[in-house]
Amino acid sequence: MFHGLADKIGVAVKDNVQPYFVNKRIVVIGASSGVGEALSYWYLNHGAMVVMVGKDEEKLKVIGKQYPHQATCVVANITDDYQCKVS
Repeated sequence: MFHGLADKIGVAVKDNVQPYFVNKRIVVIGASSGVGEALSYWYLNHGAMVVMVGKDEEKLKVIGKQYPHQATCVVANITDDYQCKVS
């Protein structure tokens, strides 16, 4: 049931995973490494649209290329007030 919906909207979902997050939007801070990166992959594999915020542009691009219809990459350091205002 869910896989048909995921296919229609171009969402990548693993065969053995139910896409509980199809049509949901998630923002992950620190998505270029560690727990943030793991959470990004987890949500993407469950069908969510993910806005990934992180400092490492190259790592974000790698994830973004794997999920072009689901992932949006924002390169920013959230500890820098100026970057948070202009990003």
